[in-house]
Amino acid sequence: MIKDIPAIDIHCHCDAGSLLDRGSSDTYKISIDFLRDEHRQMGVHKTAFAGTFAAVETDRVIEEENERLAKISQTEDWFYQWVVVDPRKPQTYKQAEKLLKSKKTLGIKLHPGLHGYSLVKYGDDIFSFANELNTVVLTHPAEDDKRENVSIASIAGRYENMKLIIAHLANKDHVNAVLAAENVYVDTSGNASTQNNVIEYAVETIGSEKILFGTDTYSCAFQKGRILLSRISQKDKENILRKNAERIFSL
Repeated sequence: MIKDIPAIDIHCHCDAGSLLDRGSSDTYKISIDFLRDEHRQMGVHKTAFAGTFAAVETDRVIEEENERLAKISQTEDWFYQWVVVDPRKPQTYKQAEKLLKSKKTLGIKLHPGLHGYSLVKYGDDIFSFANELNTVVLTHPAEDDKRENVSIASIAGRYENMKLIIAHLANKDHVNAVLAAENVYVDTSGNASTQNNVIEYAVETIGSEKILFGTDTYSCAFQKGRILLSRISQKDKENILRKNAERIFSL
């Protein structure tokens, strides 16, 4: 018998009212109301939104989207925020410093590929900033050269007061990145966890304390079920679904 575990989703997206939002369809819903209902039904009691699609797929309206999510986080108990930063835009650093004073902002979110910069080039800039604020950075992984994730993790390892989460656990490259530095973690968001042994391999190799649960707007039922039905211990499932987030973010 599978025992349910209350969960915290540390990586999601939504439409929050921007003219640049992607928009829901008959088969894919990303409104806040829909996600709230789905997550509650699946026992996910806190969800952190890593910027809307308007701030993910373009760097044109980052500041506006950050402010929009900050306002929502103050009115929705379950809703937390990642503040999106572009290291080429000094104003996003200033905004992040302000928004990170809120308990509803978990840390800094980066989208190097879609925003068009290299995190190897800008890693010291952003990680030293996060180190000063003693905060967490969540980044989309490098995809063109997967070995780049190990280089990024090694840069993060220079800054012991910050933590780096590399999103979308998919393969050995993610695991090797975690092994490269003590302060590096991964999340399970995205569709890569459909691979039938990736969760189990990661737990065996780096330990469940280094893995956090996320959905990335994919079906919450599938994403949580993937962890609940995985071939790992109950303790490991609890670490991934909830306890690691509680520890890292003091939730």
